[in-house]
Amino acid sequence: MALWAFYKSNIPCQSSVSAFSRRFRRKPWILALAEGLLFLAVSGCSATLILIPNAAGSSTTVGLTGNWVFQFTPTSGATQFTQLAGFVNQVKGAPDTTTAALQGTLMDCFAGRSFIPWYGNVSGASVNFYSFVVDGESVSIAANANSTQSQLTGTYTVTGPCADGAAGNVSGTRYASLTGTYTGALASNAGQHLQLVLNQNAVATGNGTFFVTGTASLQGFSCFTSGTIAANAGSIVGSNVQLQFTTNESGSSTVTVSGSIDPSADTFTVNSIQVSGGQCSGNLGGATLTRQ
Repeated sequence: MALWAFYKSNIPCQSSVSAFSRRFRRKPWILALAEGLLFLAVSGCSATLILIPNAAGSSTTVGLTGNWVFQFTPTSGATQFTQLAGFVNQVKGAPDTTTAALQGTLMDCFAGRSFIPWYGNVSGASVNFYSFVVDGESVSIAANANSTQSQLTGTYTVTGPCADGAAGNVSGTRYASLTGTYTGALASNAGQHLQLVLNQNAVATGNGTFFVTGTASLQGFSCFTSGTIAANAGSIVGSNVQLQFTTNESGSSTVTVSGSIDPSADTFTVNSIQVSGGQCSGNLGGATLTRQ
């Protein structure tokens, strides 16, 4: 049974526990999170919120669960973020509940933080997210989902001593899993060809990153013919992908493939193929890979 270390706060322990109690006393349904269990583990002067899946080894996921990109368009107040991406997990219950971890470029009152953790609820097409308090600031999202629960549209508001009153519109898109066989030739050399067999984890890490495993067949290269993604060396957050393959070249070399996918995950646009170590070091340019 895996534990998901969801949130760690550097706020003093007493403040963290008090803030947790105040927010969740108003939302009693979140305490159970359906078939899962939330608890606050306090150590020293930090607090970590941990989601323990149900006895079957994973939470009961439906609907919104997956890899999301949210776009924020401010209508009042300072811009705190324009895009956040990461993991949304929906758990069946009465009502359905959600947790999320979204990362991106956080500015102004959220500067210095790498991601924001959330909880929420789903009732029919209505979806609400509430952020945990980050440096005294909190964000709420009220949105509606489309019939396939792959798109969200709504509004957001920020409260807190720094960004109080910031608000705007938000739209979200769920990205399909980066799983399958992707093939294509290098843009700079049609004789050099990549075939990547990839598998994206269904559950992300505590900051919203999905690890990706897989292998590569590298045709037309003089130094290597294959590669394997080492543990935790492949990842996707929203549309952004980075994969590092350790090749079969004697003396070892790595090939780092960086790029982005479309929401259907059928097209992987590679912006950079960087070879490090070995006899073929250098940047090989880009490629367009399609899922077979």
